[in-house]
Amino acid sequence: MTRVFSSIKLELIAGDPRFVRFLEDWTFYSVVLGCLVTIPKGFICDLESVPFLKGTNNEAGAGHDFVSRSNFRLPDGSSIGKWTAAMVYREIQEYFDCLEAQEYDDNLWGKICRESNRVWDMARRGIKTGVVVIAPGYWQKHPIEATYEEMSGCKEKH
Repeated sequence: MTRVFSSIKLELIAGDPRFVRFLEDWTFYSVVLGCLVTIPKGFICDLESVPFLKGTNNEAGAGHDFVSRSNFRLPDGSSIGKWTAAMVYREIQEYFDCLEAQEYDDNLWGKICRESNRVWDMARRGIKTGVVVIAPGYWQKHPIEATYEEMSGCKEKH
């Protein structure tokens, strides 16, 4: 089962809210990859950048950004493909959607809300996962250690 062990701790990059920097390591277990994945302190990413649905699951966006980097490797040294990275994105979204579903009351209104939200969550996950599969330009564009300047194309230090 996919597991997330803690909240992500981030800071916005001063002057450019598109990007964040991890303030602590963040670890999750991916069923898709069959291993623990640790995003290191200092990792810079844009979290979620799917238009219209941006920012609805920052943890999933961060996990996807990390496994999409050019030098991401599994423990056995092998690399993954774009489809697999998209499935990691989807599994983390689903993990948090399931946690959210537990927050509804068990009365009739709570059941109606839970079911309508479940349908919306499935649609949103499908759209977002599909977008990252077909989106051009981002796949393995940067290494894990990429700086803000490399990520943004900015020459100034922030």
